[in-house]
Amino acid sequence: MDETAKISIYLVNDLFEDIQGELICSILGTDRFSERLSWLFTVNLDASSSKHVNDLPYASVMKRANCQETNSCLFHCSLEFHNQTNQTNVSHFTKIHFSRLSNNS
Repeated sequence: MDETAKISIYLVNDLFEDIQGELICSILGTDRFSERLSWLFTVNLDASSSKHVNDLPYASVMKRANCQETNSCLFHCSLEFHNQTNQTNVSHFTKIHFSRLSNNS
């Protein structure tokens, strides 16, 4: 496993208003869909913008989550956000982009 690889998380706001909220990301096992690791990120995005949320060390995360097999885990995120009218929305389909970066590629 490449020790220099990282998981980069980006969030894209395609709404026409600013949002603030929490991005909740989890690694789930595919055997029972049980949560193995989770993170909570506070996010603030301007209307129609994108933001780099965080980088996670791929090898370390996979080891901590016990995901040595490539198909044994899922990475899932949901966004709970508040818009200008202070309505709370939960989105499991907001544009959240992930990339696994490696210095060896």
